[in-house]
Amino acid sequence: MAITISRKIWKNPALFLLALGSAGCGPIERGITVVSIQFDDGAENQLLAAAALEKHDMRGTFFVNKSFLDTPLHLKVSDILALQEAGHEIGGHSVHHEKLPFLPYKHLRDEVCQDRFFLQELGINADNFAYPAGLTTGATETVVEECGYESGRTTARVCESPSLIRESFEQCDRAEFIPPLDRFHTRSYGSIRAERIPDRIRDMVLDVESHGGGWVQLIFHYICDGCDDYGVSEAEFSSFLDFVAKEREGGYLRVATVREVIRGEALKDDF
Repeated sequence: MAITISRKIWKNPALFLLALGSAGCGPIERGITVVSIQFDDGAENQLLAAAALEKHDMRGTFFVNKSFLDTPLHLKVSDILALQEAGHEIGGHSVHHEKLPFLPYKHLRDEVCQDRFFLQELGINADNFAYPAGLTTGATETVVEECGYESGRTTARVCESPSLIRESFEQCDRAEFIPPLDRFHTRSYGSIRAERIPDRIRDMVLDVESHGGGWVQLIFHYICDGCDDYGVSEAEFSSFLDFVAKEREGGYLRVATVREVIRGEALKDDF
């Protein structure tokens, strides 16, 4: 039986459990750990990550901004077309990477919709969206849905990231549910930063595996050595993928794009 849970309800754990009980539903699936390796802002050096992913027979999700493409140090249109051809997912990240909740409605809609329309005209299957800086409101999420996206990703509300609903480590979710409670407010740990590598991102995955599973959304920006606080060196990134590959081979997790998770494909027995 399908049920609809409002954003107000799912953000309150007590209300959420009450809603499930009243609907006669069991718990959301949390037995499988699924890792989605994602990239924001379309930095040119993310091509190094794509090559490393392909070497490990993995695919990522790249959220790009229309205004950044074909500019210095960013991906070219030809790059994102090649990434999609190689099996990676390309998603929307707005036109100019503005803080969407602070924009007038028309400006907000243009930022979200025009980015997607541009990608679609290129032949890109832009099905999922990442909120710039993770900032969103109910109104923002409604616009993302109206523009035709299937989901929207934030950068908080699980244990590795500060959260308004977090009281202690033991009282918050370690990962997003599969399927997510709200497709237009999917939760993550925040962007991977220099101090979070290399062991910490491994620990994030292992912690989810050991606590019932769920959807682990890992957000990267730059693949470089010491170039930025949001940078991960190529060697560190490849080492992390070696770890993920071993966990996958052991049957402890699956690697999937955002699209595959949202559409339920990542949980199929033959995935």
